[in-house]
Amino acid sequence: MPSSLPTIRASNKAILSSLASGKVGDDIPTAVFVGGTAGIGRAMAERLAAHTDGNVNIVILGRNEAAARQILDSFPVPSTKPRREFIKVDVSQDVAGLSSVTSQLPSPIDFLVLTPGYLALDARTENKEGIDKKLAVNYYGRWKFIYDLTTAGKIREGGRVLSVLAAGHGSNIGQETVEDLGLKKPGAYSISRVAGLTPTYTDLALKTFSSLYPKISFTQAYPGGVRTSIFASSTSRTIRWASPLLYLAYPFTLSPEESAEYMWGGLLSVAKEPGAHRIGSKGEDLGKKNWYGTDEEEKRLWEHTKETVGVRL
Repeated sequence: MPSSLPTIRASNKAILSSLASGKVGDDIPTAVFVGGTAGIGRAMAERLAAHTDGNVNIVILGRNEAAARQILDSFPVPSTKPRREFIKVDVSQDVAGLSSVTSQLPSPIDFLVLTPGYLALDARTENKEGIDKKLAVNYYGRWKFIYDLTTAGKIREGGRVLSVLAAGHGSNIGQETVEDLGLKKPGAYSISRVAGLTPTYTDLALKTFSSLYPKISFTQAYPGGVRTSIFASSTSRTIRWASPLLYLAYPFTLSPEESAEYMWGGLLSVAKEPGAHRIGSKGEDLGKKNWYGTDEEEKRLWEHTKETVGVRL
């Protein structure tokens, strides 16, 4: 994959514009962005619209309708009148209920981009299902979107799924945790444990999805330091107060637009073939770097996740 940002941007433009050029009606490519009202998700939607001159169906899911409307209204509108839609959803609140959302999404989907965020220092905080909200946003909810859309046949053969989280920054599951994957037992839950396990859970889940749907590409990405609003909008007062200090790290971080180009670059090059992939902050192939999880843990996690989110198939 090309290394310089201008080269990656030009490559993204060439590839994405070729997918959309001259397409009309049902042939117009479709992209769904979960958590697309801010940060990397928003920037990826904006770059896709720019690179395709707007000739792409874009559906944004998130909590902030005003932001979504502003984003959608800013896109170029070609004569083909592609679909522009916002669906309000809070991934942390009702994972099983996401089926009512996924049933509304169009088909076929070419790109499913998952970037919902939940940054807090709170202790375990459960939703009405008994699922911790951090785990709901960073793992279970994303899994449910992918599961519903793949089982319904809504993701096109050759389509690509991207979960932006922390590829290569996971941690070992271990025997004790494999018996308590939801971290419900006393002493099992901590912020650092959740931060380490969710990338591992994602790796294992995408590996299973890729075996079940061998004509679709599934990717987890690590975006690195990106200047988004997630710190300023955190539910934790301490994190909000500390957010101005992040400007000290400005030279070492990326803008959302820069990160979006790198994410698209990795998705269009490293992850262009079906299978399970992992990419880094510049879109580079991480391969099996810092990979955790055994085949048995993968199987146990899959069954646990189905049970947790109410899947009975």
